[in-house]
This record gives sequence, C-alpha cells and structure tokens, in this order.
Amino acid sequence: MKIQWFIILLLGVTIILNAKAHYSSRDTELVNATLTKGAKIIQNKYGLESIGSGASMPGGPIRKLNLSFQAKGPLSKDALRKLLILSARELVTLVTDNQEMQQYLYDPPFTIKNVQLIIYVYDKHGYDLFDPDIACAQLLKNVLSYATVDSSNIMGYKHEFVETYEEALQLSGLEP
Repeated sequence: MKIQWFIILLLGVTIILNAKAHYSSRDTELVNATLTKGAKIIQNKYGLESIGSGASMPGGPIRKLNLSFQAKGPLSKDALRKLLILSARELVTLVTDNQEMQQYLYDPPFTIKNVQLIIYVYDKHGYDLFDPDIACAQLLKNVLSYATVDSSNIMGYKHEFVETYEEALQLSGLEP
C-alpha cells in the first residue's frame, strides 16, 4: 500500500514538474507573436506563402529571427532581391517598434544582420525549378544568396550567386 502511494506521489510530482518545464517565457511569447505577425504581413503584402519560422535564442537572448516562404515562379534575381530586402525590413520594423522586446535582444539594436529569410521558388504547378531558374534565395548575416538546382542532382546546388546586403540594396534601387 505504501508503495502504491509513493508511486502515485512520484507520478504527480513528475506531471507538475513537466507542466512547468513547458511553460512559455515572455521572450518566447514575444518572438512567437512577432514571427506570426511578420509572416502574415509579408504573406499579404508580397504574395509569399509562409512555410516556417524560428529563432536563435541560446540561453535566452534573441540573436536571430527566421522566416521561410515559398513563391510561385520562376522569379528573377532582381525580383527575389527586392522580396528579401522588403520582407526583412518588415520583420526588423516589427521588432524595433516593440519596446518590450528590446530588453530580450542579445545585441541591440535589431537589424538586418539578425534576420534570416528563405524563399523557395517553385513553378506555377508547385514543381521544382532547375538551372538556370533560381530555386532558392536567402538573406543571412547581411548576405543574399541565390541558388539554382541541377536537374540530374537535386540534392545540391548547381550555381550559387552571393552579394552583400549593401550591394543588393544598390542593385535593387530601393532606398536605404
């Protein structure tokens, strides 16, 4: 009888501790709300379909926010460049306008260098695109990259084109 009570008590304590372990802290709540809002804004404003999000927060402070999208293409490098820059700006604005979020940033202010955006491009029927069409565009650590896929080796990129954020900004014709 004592063993049964001990097991029930042990199970109860384990359940309570597990419930507390899954409690979401305020910084995580803010990140999730920002990523959800950012994805919706970008989806509605630029016609991209949101397919994923994430954050880099080792030990707590927010270092990077990530959003992934898919687009119907093919799209030119110029079009993808503008989509990456404008979408990243939307996310940066959401973070910088949120005063509560500032205390959770690892290295304020939050800028383009803290954003990772990926756009996977498919044809109008949802099939993969192959070289010379761009299949994937990304902004990471102030660098934009565009990749094409070889139809005979879909596990890797055939060509990758890279430019700094500053170069991309000049080429895009967008205001800094």
